Amino acid sequence: MSLFLIHGWATHAAIWPDWLATSNAYCYQSPHYPDYSHLAEKFTAIYQQSCQPLTVVGWSLGGMLALQLAVAYPEKIEKLILISSTPRFTSCENYTAGLAPSLLKNLARKLPKNKWQTQLDFYKLMFSTKEHLWEKKFALQVAPLLEQIEMLTLQSGLCYLLEKDLRCILPSIQTPCHILHGTEDAICLPAAGQYLANMLPNAKLTFVPGAGHIPFYTQGEYCKTHIYG
Repeated sequence: MSLFLIHGWATHAAIWPDWLATSNAYCYQSPHYPDYSHLAEKFTAIYQQSCQPLTVVGWSLGGMLALQLAVAYPEKIEKLILISSTPRFTSCENYTAGLAPSLLKNLARKLPKNKWQTQLDFYKLMFSTKEHLWEKKFALQVAPLLEQIEMLTLQSGLCYLLEKDLRCILPSIQTPCHILHGTEDAICLPAAGQYLANMLPNAKLTFVPGAGHIPFYTQGEYCKTHIYG
């Protein structure tokens, strides 16, 4: 199985654990993130190299980008794996599975004042109350690798999350899809995972008990079984 991994906001390829970032995986990373045109160009190049359909793994915002790829290149994708993702990040009158837009706007206001502290505050939200030890480990081992992410990249990501609504494309995606979602995710709510499962024609949903927003980090063995199973 050849994997094409798409990370989420305020991270890059270093976010992926060794069991995912194997020799059969391409970890997408770009200073232009989340520029879809650049992503699509790189995806098609990797597809041509592999000479076979790819399994696209998208986490959080990366899952939204993966949905866009699935619409554009159905014949090039064998399977979608959406981890802690959503078709629309913010809530609105007819979609209650998102967060309040004011929360993102507050992040956008804080970012220019103290970029690194804003990132650290966001990373804390990725962990459930049961994952305190994992949160400390992430702060020591992974977060320092993410400090040099460009301001423009972070701002572009927030704009994407505020504006993008992919609900209308879901019924057209026939690609097999496995959704993994933490039951304690406070960033992309569990209801968003359920919505994806309800609207994607060929989807399976697995809730990860007790996990927050980054289950492939905190519950690697559990996720590994479902991704490679």
